[in-house]
Amino acid sequence: MSDVQLALLILGVIVIVLMLIHNLVQLNKQQAKQKQVALPKTDDSNDPLFNDSGLTNRAKNSQEKGESDIPSENYIKANLPEGIYRDIESVALITTKAVFEGINNLSLTTLAAINGTKIYIRKDNDIWSTDSAIDESVKYNQILVVLLLASRKGVVDEVDSKKFIEYSEEVNKILNGSLMWLANPDILSSAKNLNDFRREVDKSLLLKVFPKTDVSFHAAPLLDFFEKPNVRINNESFHEIHNLENDTLICRLSDLSGKPLEINGSSFVKGIIFKMDVPNTKMITQSFNELVGLIKEFNLKHNAVLVDSGNKQLDEDQISRIYVYLKSIEKKLIERGINPGSEIAKRLFS
Repeated sequence: MSDVQLALLILGVIVIVLMLIHNLVQLNKQQAKQKQVALPKTDDSNDPLFNDSGLTNRAKNSQEKGESDIPSENYIKANLPEGIYRDIESVALITTKAVFEGINNLSLTTLAAINGTKIYIRKDNDIWSTDSAIDESVKYNQILVVLLLASRKGVVDEVDSKKFIEYSEEVNKILNGSLMWLANPDILSSAKNLNDFRREVDKSLLLKVFPKTDVSFHAAPLLDFFEKPNVRINNESFHEIHNLENDTLICRLSDLSGKPLEINGSSFVKGIIFKMDVPNTKMITQSFNELVGLIKEFNLKHNAVLVDSGNKQLDEDQISRIYVYLKSIEKKLIERGINPGSEIAKRLFS
């Protein structure tokens, strides 16, 4: 490299260093100016957490007048208390401008005389009160009146429908409130539709196991099966098979007369009934497969045979047909928004 090239290189480096120093000085000056800008005051007088200015005009006016701040109908509909199911119930909402206290205006005895009813009350955004939580000290400006449209006990008839509507309208009149229907205002039509669906999918699966050659099982060899961790005894003395993964009931066991089994060292069992309450069983088809697997294991060990409710022996083809049928019920329930074994299913199929 010649002397001229070397001098030019050194000069270029010096220029670059000078430019970097200049930019750094300008940046420091700019930051100093920003620090000198006055910051807004943050004392309590300007903080919405400590000042009424944080409230909306509507809320301030309500406080000044002693009125309540009731959530909108859509908000209440989207945030109903646990235990209300709009798909299977008629739901009336009563809101009042004034805040009431005690139960005198609620006519709870009249409501209790109507089958399948419940009531929930609260003030503003407080927690909903129901059942024994409703007493003379409770304050409220919102009332939810609920009527179950159908269950295994029956379907709402014209008499109860009329009583429910009259009750809702009368309480609304007494409280000078506003009555809105959040679900199924056409009670009789909705009840009939729901009950038709319930009857279509409300099925029980009943399977039986008999000894192949002997008249009955000696109970002593069966003890191993009934001492499995997934076999339990309920409070009615019936044995039950549970899914251990999700701790849900698969089926109930009984003797051939429908009574609890007596399993001890000296008893004899002519046969065993496995009964599955289909709509109240979670994951219906998966539970069915698990049940069939357990029965096959039992039959192989105790020389038994699986039959249907009519005592007809079941082969693999018939078991597959049962699976397909259960799958169709499971699909219909889910499409209706009623998951098998869920709380809403338990309320409808109770």
